[in-house]
Amino acid sequence: MSSACIRADASLRIGSGHIGRCLALADALRARGIEVVFACRPLAGHGGEAVRRRGHTVAWVTAAGVVGGSPDPDPVIDQEPFFWEHDLDALRAWLGRRAPFDWLIVDHYGIDARWESPLQASARSLVVVDDLADRRHDCDLLLDQNVLGGGDPYEALVPGACRRLLGPRYALLRTQFRDARGSPRPRDGGTGRLLVSFGGHDAAGATELALGALDDLEWPVPRVDIVVGGPSQRRAAIAGRCAARRGATCLGDVEDMAALMAAADLALGAGGITTWERCCLGLPAIVTSVAPNQRGVVAAAADAGFVVDVGPVEEVRPAALAAALAALLRDAPRAKALREAAGRVCDGLGAWRVGEALVAGAAGGSGVLWLRRADAADLLLYHEWANDPDVRANSFSSDPIPLETHRRWFQRRLADPACFLYLLEEGGQAAAQIRFDLVAGGARVSFSVDRARRGHGLAAEVLRRGARRLAGDAPHGRLAFGLVKRGNGASLRAFRAAGYHESRELGEQRDDSTTFVLGLEEA
Repeated sequence: MSSACIRADASLRIGSGHIGRCLALADALRARGIEVVFACRPLAGHGGEAVRRRGHTVAWVTAAGVVGGSPDPDPVIDQEPFFWEHDLDALRAWLGRRAPFDWLIVDHYGIDARWESPLQASARSLVVVDDLADRRHDCDLLLDQNVLGGGDPYEALVPGACRRLLGPRYALLRTQFRDARGSPRPRDGGTGRLLVSFGGHDAAGATELALGALDDLEWPVPRVDIVVGGPSQRRAAIAGRCAARRGATCLGDVEDMAALMAAADLALGAGGITTWERCCLGLPAIVTSVAPNQRGVVAAAADAGFVVDVGPVEEVRPAALAAALAALLRDAPRAKALREAAGRVCDGLGAWRVGEALVAGAAGGSGVLWLRRADAADLLLYHEWANDPDVRANSFSSDPIPLETHRRWFQRRLADPACFLYLLEEGGQAAAQIRFDLVAGGARVSFSVDRARRGHGLAAEVLRRGARRLAGDAPHGRLAFGLVKRGNGASLRAFRAAGYHESRELGEQRDDSTTFVLGLEEA
C-alpha cells in the first residue's frame, strides 16, 4: 500500500488551519488507497482527536523522539519555541527505522530547505504546502492555494524542476463543501441569517469584536449563528452574551460547517482556509485578518471583489465593523455581486486535484486529465463557453445567449435523466465540456473546448473520454452521434481522431452537416 506522512502542527496559538487543510488532502489520498500518518507536536490544542476521528494515524514529535500509540503525550505549553534542528533530528531517526514513505508532505511555517534537504531520501517525493513565499524550499511539488492575481512568487524559492500548484483551484477543502455547492440554496440578496465564525481557536478574540458590532448595529438580523470552535478560553462568556441576544445561537465544534454556510446569507469571518470554504458556497463575507499572513490574501480578495476587507483585527473597532455590516445589509445588489464573484473563485475540488497531481507525479505523469459530471456550480463557466464567438459561429444558432436564458436551460439539463453533462479538467483547470442527449436514435453529442486550450488534442480527448463515461453511465445506449457543419474543420478532425466514423444512415442527417457515429461498445 502507498503511504504518506504529513508533518503539520496545530495549537491554541498556531490555530487549526494547517491540520484542517492537510486533513482534506489526507482524505483525498485515502480515497485512492493511500495510508496517511500525521507527525505532530503535542501542543495544547494539537488537533490529534480530529485526525483520528477521520480515520488517520498520529505520531507525536517530542523531545524524546517520535512516538505513537495511546494515550497521547502530555501537551507542552503553547509558547514552546520551535527548533527546526531538533525537529529534523527526531524525524530523521524515526523515518530511518521504517520503509520510505511515498510522499513526505510538510505544512509548517518553521520548516524550510534546511529541514527538507536532509529528508529527501526518506520519501520518494517531498511536498510543501505554503502560503508565505518568504523562504527557500527543497521539494518536488509546492502548493499555495492562496496565490491570487497571477504570477509565481516561488519561482526563485524552489528548484527549477519543482511543480507548483498555485491558487484557490487547489484549495484543500473537505468534501462536504463540494457536496453542498452541488445543491445550492437560492439567495435573493436579503439577509435573514448571519454566520459569525473566526476559525478553530480564535486566539485574536475576533468573535467578541463581532458581538460588539452586533450590539452597535441598528439594522435587524433575525438569526445569528456564532461558532466558537476548539478549546476557546472565552467560550462561556461568549455563550452568555449569545443567550442574552434574541435570535442568536452559540455553537461549539461544528462538524458540518458547510451546512451552516449554505444556510447563511452573509458571514463575518477571518481569512485563511475559511475564505475558500465561503467562496465554494458563494457566501458573501465581511472579513478581518486575524493573523499577519492573512492580510495580503484578504486585501487581494477584496480587490478581486469577492470579500469586504475591514482590516486587521487589532485595528478594527466594533463601530467600524457595524458600519460595514449595515452598509452591506442595505445593499442587496452588492451582496449579490460578492456572492457571484466568490462562487467563481473556488469549486471545492482542490483536494482531489492535488491528490491527482501527487499520484500522477509518482507515476511519472505530467498534466492530469479528469472527466467529471457537471453540476449547478458550473453554470457561469458553461455560459462563458456557450457565448464564445467561435462556438456561436459554428453552432446552428449563432445568437448570443442571455444569462437567464442559459440558467433555465442549464437547470433543465441537469435535472433531465436523459442528459449527461461532463466537464474535462487538465491540470486542475476546466478545459472542455461534452453533452450527450439520449434520443430515439442514440446519444446526440455536443462539445466545446476552452479557447485557451485549443490546438492541443483536447477535442478528440473529450470525445473519447465522454463516450467511455457514457457507456458506463447509460449502459443501454447503443451509439453516440454528432452533427458537424461542413465548414467546421476543427470539429471534423476531432471526431475522426476520436474514432468516430461518418455515416449517412445512422444518427441524424442535415444537408449542411456531416454526421459522425461511434458505437458505445467501441468506446
